[in-house]
Amino acid sequence: MLKRLFPAVLILLALARFAAAQAATEPASQPAVLPILKLHADVVSSSQVNLTWYDVANAYKRYLVCRSDDGGKTFHPIGTQDGGDKNLGPKYEFDDTKPKEASTYDYRLEDPDKSVISIVAEAQTPEKNLLEAANGQTKLQLTDITSAAFWLATLDAAFDWLKKFLPQFFVAAIIFFIFYLVHLSLRHLMARSMKRANIDPSIHDLLRGVLKWSILGFGLVIAFDQIGVHVTALLTGISIMGLAIGLAAQDSLSNLIASIVVFWDKPFKVGDWVTIDGHYGRVQRVTFRSTRILTQNGDVIACPNTMVLGSKLINHSSNPMNWVNVPIGIPDTTPIERARAALLATTAGDSRLMADPPPKVVMDSINPGAVNLFLCFCIKDEAMQSDLLQEYLEKSKNALDQIREPV
Repeated sequence: MLKRLFPAVLILLALARFAAAQAATEPASQPAVLPILKLHADVVSSSQVNLTWYDVANAYKRYLVCRSDDGGKTFHPIGTQDGGDKNLGPKYEFDDTKPKEASTYDYRLEDPDKSVISIVAEAQTPEKNLLEAANGQTKLQLTDITSAAFWLATLDAAFDWLKKFLPQFFVAAIIFFIFYLVHLSLRHLMARSMKRANIDPSIHDLLRGVLKWSILGFGLVIAFDQIGVHVTALLTGISIMGLAIGLAAQDSLSNLIASIVVFWDKPFKVGDWVTIDGHYGRVQRVTFRSTRILTQNGDVIACPNTMVLGSKLINHSSNPMNWVNVPIGIPDTTPIERARAALLATTAGDSRLMADPPPKVVMDSINPGAVNLFLCFCIKDEAMQSDLLQEYLEKSKNALDQIREPV
């Protein structure tokens, strides 16, 4: 019996010994292991290094930023950063503004218990240079200007800046050139259309300037943004200034818009004989502010374009038949047929008048003691309207004097 139980006892003892050995190798409890953060060091200038790290889990309530200038042998605290607030997000930044130029530094993060919680990030600051001073990133001293290393660092910084700037400038130049080609094409099309429409040169120049600065101005904004020159503040200032100018020059802007309406509506063209607000004359020019009329007296009347659109306008050149109505008054005792025959006789043989339709005399009104008539005829040249009206007033008076019955 004992021989049969002995192997079983040995097996049980071996299993118990193995279990005891396993229990001795395993710890009683696993402590929580905090994450090691990845630290980034970006050199901004010779006197500034920007440190960035991410703590997605918000595992630390406070970060101690440490720096070493002896190759990582010893680290010294240079500042702290609060953490653990999920509202701030996982990204943290810290600026080291006290390193020396042309030095190599190592950075790491520690928690308040001085436990290292990040990898080591290395940063090598350059020599102080003139480009940093121009950007306001550092202040120069007399020793810097007299140092050869300062000017060598300036040349290196300028060369690095050119390597970054030239490709951007090349792209910006291509963008502006494309806008310039678009401007040339549209200007050519606009010039052809205005030439066919016989537009006044002043309006042509105005619209060409608006087209030019609209397209090229937009191209310049995009090109400057490509090379890193942000013109938002400049455009805001120009907009405010433009608003102030617009409020101060409302009449000029109204006339400018009215000139564009005259251009599109075409109630007349340069060279037409028109009557505007009672003024009869020939259209000499249409500018962005006024329409200039040359009267038969040799006077030039500048009518604001807003008045041109708002007043009654008669274009005597738009219709080939231009009637001249000469007002005549005769006593009510004078036979109308005798007066009509005498008045029509004054038009006979006048080559300045159109034969078709022929001249005619029509009655306008009857008043106590007088009858009002019109001697109507068409003229070949509308420029003669005022002269012929005055001439036939005199001819009509003389003709009626011949048929007046003696008292």
